[in-house]
Amino acid sequence: MLHTGVWSWIVEGGEGHGGASEELVVASRRFGDVVVVSVSGDLDMVTAPQLQPAVEQCLAGGGALLVIDLSGLTFLGSAGLKVLLDICDLASEQAWAFRVVVGENRQVIRPLEITGLDTVLPVHHSLAQALGGHRRPEM
Repeated sequence: MLHTGVWSWIVEGGEGHGGASEELVVASRRFGDVVVVSVSGDLDMVTAPQLQPAVEQCLAGGGALLVIDLSGLTFLGSAGLKVLLDICDLASEQAWAFRVVVGENRQVIRPLEITGLDTVLPVHHSLAQALGGHRRPEM
């Protein structure tokens, strides 16, 4: 089964890190037993609490692999890092494989490197790499 659903959430906060309004956009796609959750905007203390409930909804249908694509983030704060760890734990508890896509996004890569989470979380630089042995979805 290729594409069985698309869900999107937009979370708006106060003033962002560049003085503009914060916005977190979460979109998910299911491809058979793979769920890809794409996150863009700012993932910080205002928006991070909304990410895990969105991911939990995506996991409700069952599956084998959860991929969180952070390549579209403009900011990744400590609250965002914590929610990524929480999602990793949640995926493990529900017997899902878990992977994170960072692309070449320095706003994501740098906080992961500074905190050492790049060695804790399964980080990949492309969706194709993250999918590994799974069939690559047509996007």
